Amino acid sequence: PRSTQGVSSAASDVYKRQARKRCANMIGSWDDTDVLALEKASEGHSLLILGEAIIGRDANVDATSLRNFLLRIEGDYGDNPYHGSFHGADVLLTTHNFLATQNLLRHLTTVDLLAGYVAAAVHDYAHPGTNNAHERVASSELAIRYSDDTILERHHCAAAFAVLREPRFDVFSHLTTDERKQARALVIELILMTDLARHGEFIARRLKPLLPRGFKANKENFVSPFHDQDPPFLLTVAVKFADIGHVTKPFELHRQWTQRATEEFWRLGDKEKACLLYTSPSPRDKRQSRMPSSA
Repeated sequence: PRSTQGVSSAASDVYKRQARKRCANMIGSWDDTDVLALEKASEGHSLLILGEAIIGRDANVDATSLRNFLLRIEGDYGDNPYHGSFHGADVLLTTHNFLATQNLLRHLTTVDLLAGYVAAAVHDYAHPGTNNAHERVASSELAIRYSDDTILERHHCAAAFAVLREPRFDVFSHLTTDERKQARALVIELILMTDLARHGEFIARRLKPLLPRGFKANKENFVSPFHDQDPPFLLTVAVKFADIGHVTKPFELHRQWTQRATEEFWRLGDKEKACLLYTSPSPRDKRQSRMPSSA
């Protein structure tokens, strides 16, 4: 894990110049969504600079606590090709940009936004590079602890709140008791909803009934149905969109993210072969497969 004591002098210089400038151009716009490039330019601190820029917009959040929190989360996120701190940074940025470009920020309180942004940043925190199916089949410690139910997502929640309960990392310190309860409940709900096992039901029961069909969607006076929804729903849509949203990025960016996800999947297959578990493709499948390319 990267050190949580601070940024190296080289990274600090980049942060002050190139990375910070690029970060500013990325926020609130779809013109530049290349978080992987930002990760490289900032020498591994894309979550730090995006977190300070987006979460730090709330003047009530203590800047020192926020920086400590982001550095700690970065350092312990997980050394995975896909589920690393840069993925948390990408989901944070995309969540904000979705809300901003769809004019939804005005429907959310500062507590809603703080909880939503924190959830986006930490939704895969301390990721072991596996998946829920693997954890269940392996009867892992996490599977036993969470009774085979939404295992990794509950682990991400617990690990993140274990960090937040330390005063030096507590970005919720300015909230009242009731606001803190509200923020915690919302963070938990948003992270648990990133379990793809819950995706189909959410689409069928909550999202699809709201979406217009046919000519209604093309009317000049069309009004987004999102504007009449409650904050938890809006944030759930935003975070879920952001979590799997690299498919909407320019193809070259989508290809890079897909390569990372595929590599992580194959590593899990190698690990399972060594343990005689077979919930993921084996190395033999890896040699025989290829990713689809753009038409």
